[in-house]
Amino acid sequence: MKIINQITIIKAAYILLLAVVILVSLEDASTGFMDGWQGVTNEKSNNNLNPNAFLELLSGILMLVSAYLGSRIITMLYAFINSAKSDDVFNVKNYSRLLWMGINSIITSFLVYFYNLIKFYVKHDALKIDTLRNVDFNFWLFVFGLTLLTIALVFKKGIELKQENDLTI
Repeated sequence: MKIINQITIIKAAYILLLAVVILVSLEDASTGFMDGWQGVTNEKSNNNLNPNAFLELLSGILMLVSAYLGSRIITMLYAFINSAKSDDVFNVKNYSRLLWMGINSIITSFLVYFYNLIKFYVKHDALKIDTLRNVDFNFWLFVFGLTLLTIALVFKKGIELKQENDLTI
């Protein structure tokens, strides 16, 4: 099978997987929206302020930033797959894509951890050392980021070797 056909199949599977993930997560998103909407309407009708309103706002901001970084990872991954069609895979642009995908993955893993920590605190109204162990850390996203950083460094070395080879010839 030709490389172009393989890349087309990978891109189609990638888009199909993204569509399935989005469709599956729509129920959770709508539930979260409805919970937030009911919380706001209950606050307005009772005329009392939520003491954890700042923390809930902060958790919303953390999720928005995480969603933005996640979408950046997805678009950079798609562009990386798309660039494999050319014969020049070892280039500075792909190195930069891999580097930023790794950095964004690591940052996102910590943002999701802090989001879960804030949600745990708001729900239980207590923050102890045990809380830090009870809140889930997305370890695999962190490992994915470290792996991407390692691959980016390999790409950088490949670019250097390619440049040396071009100068020798």
